[in-house]
Parts: sequence; C-alpha cells; structure tokens
Amino acid sequence: MLKPRVAEAAVERALGIGKELREGGSFSWRRIENDQALRVIGEHPLLGVGIGGIYKDVASSGGHFELEYYFIHNSYLFFPLKMGILAGLGPLLIAGAYILMLLRIFRKSSGQVGSTVAACTGAVTMIFVGAIEGPHLKSFPGLLILGAALAMVATTYRTLPRRQDANSKGSKLAAESVQFHGRFQGSPP
Repeated sequence: MLKPRVAEAAVERALGIGKELREGGSFSWRRIENDQALRVIGEHPLLGVGIGGIYKDVASSGGHFELEYYFIHNSYLFFPLKMGILAGLGPLLIAGAYILMLLRIFRKSSGQVGSTVAACTGAVTMIFVGAIEGPHLKSFPGLLILGAALAMVATTYRTLPRRQDANSKGSKLAAESVQFHGRFQGSPP
C-alpha cells in the first residue's frame, strides 16, 4: 500500500524539477561539488587526492552527511579526482569497447541474441547516463549490473562467427577438401 506522504513527495519532486534547477539545493550543491572537484583535479592531475582524500569545503554543504569531506556524486569526476587523469580514462575505454562489441553483434545477429543485447544495452546506458549525477560507476550495485551486462555482451561477441581471410590456412584446406571429394566421387578435376 502506498502511503499518502510518499505519493505527495513523488508528485512534488516530479513537478518541482524546474524550480530545483533554478534555485534548488541538490542541483546547486552538486554543481558546487563538481566545480571544487575540477579545481582539485587541476591541482593534482597525475595522482589525484587518493580514495579517502578530502577535496571540498564542507562548510558549503552545511554538514548534511557523514562522508561529505570526500564523497562526490559524479562518477566521471571520481576517478580523476581520486586517482588521477589516467584513471579517468577507464570508464571511457570500457564504454568504447562495449560500443564496438555492440556494433559487431548487431551487424551479425538477430532474434533472441539481438533482444538480449538490447536489454543489456539499456542497463549499461542507464548506468553510464546516471553516473553523471550519481555514484553508479563506483558503487557495488552499479558495478554488479555493469559487469553482468558486459559479461553477457562479451560472451555473445565471442560466440559470433569469425571472418576468415581468403588466404588463411582454413580456407585453403576447405578448398582442397572440396577438390579431393570431387575427384573421389568421379567428377572431373
């Protein structure tokens, strides 16, 4: 059963997005958080501040939560902030490899395989989009879903038939086999 306060809060949140973007605390705080993170990334570009490193002025959040000294919502800024700019390439490389596998799978498959891959694509897309405003790329549930979807797509990718070069050993053996069987059955060479 849905409690009246939950429904009221959901409607208030859905209808109040414009106001939140103009003057709201959550969006405004995340913008401040991102600005502070970008400043610190500029100061410590190679190694970052470390996983538990403090990077922001806590007075600006008013002490709202325990981890505010080092927590950052934006997953894309988390890696370069905590581990340096090179670590920030990790999510981009994973996304790039995923996209390349998807393109090959969609070109070569259809039916059940295509729908499974489409479902995985939806899950992964939501994680990568949600990572802009949330800790999805650094939280256990987000990494679990991302890992499972990537594993399913990688397994599908590996099961696709590979192209064989006309000069490859397998192609030559197949051609010789056809010639041999033709001669054996009495057909002219």
